[in-house]
Amino acid sequence: QYDLSDLNQNIFNLKLSLSTYKNLKIINCGSYEENLYLPLTISDENDQITLNIDSDHLIIDTNYIVIDEEKLENEQKIEINKKILILKNSIDGFVTLFDKQQEEKIPIKNIDFMLNQMNMYRPSIQKSVLQNCSFNGTKLAGCISGQIYTNSDRVFALEYKYWPTAAEQWLQRSTPYGWPTNEIKLLIKNNGCHIVPTGINEIQWRLSFSIAEVTLINTIDNNKKQIYSILKLLIKYICRINNIKSLKSYQLKTIFLWYCEQQQPFQDEQLCLTKKQLILDLLKFTMNFYENKSIPHYFISAYNVLIERTDDEIESYYKILTQLYDNIDFILLSFIEKTYYLLIVFDTNLIDLYTSSKYHYKLSLYFKYIFFICIIYDLLKNEQLNYSFRKCHSSLLYQLQSQLKIPVQIDHKYYLSLAFMNARKQLKLDNNITIDLILKLLKQEIEIDKNQLSLSELSGIISSVWSCGFLKNFF
Repeated sequence: QYDLSDLNQNIFNLKLSLSTYKNLKIINCGSYEENLYLPLTISDENDQITLNIDSDHLIIDTNYIVIDEEKLENEQKIEINKKILILKNSIDGFVTLFDKQQEEKIPIKNIDFMLNQMNMYRPSIQKSVLQNCSFNGTKLAGCISGQIYTNSDRVFALEYKYWPTAAEQWLQRSTPYGWPTNEIKLLIKNNGCHIVPTGINEIQWRLSFSIAEVTLINTIDNNKKQIYSILKLLIKYICRINNIKSLKSYQLKTIFLWYCEQQQPFQDEQLCLTKKQLILDLLKFTMNFYENKSIPHYFISAYNVLIERTDDEIESYYKILTQLYDNIDFILLSFIEKTYYLLIVFDTNLIDLYTSSKYHYKLSLYFKYIFFICIIYDLLKNEQLNYSFRKCHSSLLYQLQSQLKIPVQIDHKYYLSLAFMNARKQLKLDNNITIDLILKLLKQEIEIDKNQLSLSELSGIISSVWSCGFLKNFF
């Protein structure tokens, strides 16, 4: 799990750099704000390592007031020195804006607004980024830790305090399982939405529901969010290894919102399923949208999010998702083995350990000693473990997912119990877990297992223990 302090510092610097402009309001959005991510990395074809987090921001200029054409006459009071823009609505999520002061009703070009905002505020934003970051006007590419990069969209936008006509059907839409609730819908409606300067042509502006999405996702069960985050990471990984332009995060998030609305909330018996099965269920649900070549916008269902994608692109996405569905175990193992430095290296690689029955006993040993090393490392840091493991002990994939380091509190005793999951006798721990206790237990286990491990594997385990004292200083 990576230290995100530099990412937080970037966010703080942005707000600080623009704090002198009283007309600007910064709104955080994206997977970081939604807590819809795993703090893991993916490397691209150029071996650039990018953290799997979207930290996005809307930069709202409150000097502008956007008013619907039909509501203009009913507007009671408009502040002096505000520039009034008239909005003409559209059913497909795109709108056209006009300057009220201009007699000629010429649509405002989105690019003109963007350039105007960049000219005014870009110098301040540029100062806010950390060293080795670059900002091209809307997208920030930042080095947050060593050679680990993150991407951040910083989008200039306008506030629209009304709920758009095109999204009215979302408020009225019945939901089979009561999510989202009417109270949440009313809250979102009262908060309105935003308008961003982008569209299919230069006079189109797009309605943005980023804040509504943050509100919705913060009401979703953490188990579902965890399943989605794992699936998204695997989808990005399989796209990379197949040299396919990765699916847009917004497509996947839109599907996830439909999934949460249309699927029954997780019951206790479902949570006893392996994460693998829950991931496959969400993946199958996702595949249906690409098979039908349509992802209805969550708030404006008449608009197809895939409208700008060619049939060939959509078909390639469907094929890659099918490949993931059919081979999810191997793709997860491949991701772990090719992306991360393994704490212990056995003579046989991880995929062979998993696939070959003759190595089954050694796979159990592998995980047992991985757990030991993690305990020692964290005890040396004097921290509680921050890695989550669902207590479905029968699942091998569950053990594999333990390496994904999902951030949830867990105590040392449970973590140690994983190491002894297949122990010959029940492990009883009445005392606090200490380094001395762990080393004693480790010595006993090595003595029992030494005939099943090669000399190089035994040396690897011992070296990993020794290295923990050095590794803890680098993270």
